[in-house]
Amino acid sequence: MIRKFVSNLNTITHLSIHKNGENILAGTKDGKVAWFQLDLSDKPYKIMEFHDDKIRSVAYHNNYPLMSSSSRNGKILIYHSTVYDDLIQDPLIVPLKVLKQSDSGKLYYINYLVVNSVVFHPKHPWVFSSGEDGLIRLWV
Repeated sequence: MIRKFVSNLNTITHLSIHKNGENILAGTKDGKVAWFQLDLSDKPYKIMEFHDDKIRSVAYHNNYPLMSSSSRNGKILIYHSTVYDDLIQDPLIVPLKVLKQSDSGKLYYINYLVVNSVVFHPKHPWVFSSGEDGLIRLWV
């Protein structure tokens, strides 16, 4: 082991690494998203508390300054996240949009609003999400 990061957060459920390799997103069981800057500290740079439920997925876009987080309650958050080349300047993180699946109802014990995974299209600012309803959704 080379380095250990101290998050002081609940159980971490998902990680994503920025394309420059210097930033990490971590989603937690208690609905928080933590941003780590590897060069500057072993502690989170910023902790975002915009979800009310367990984080299922976090992702960075490879070409656009975008990141996303999704939670068990069906909410997907899209953020503008600019990472600067200058280490003195902090990243710019701005919540942009809340995407919410339409309520298709519940069937017995399965909650159809649960989002299991969110990924970005490699070239376009599009988001794909998958849920427990067995559907893959494209958000444009």
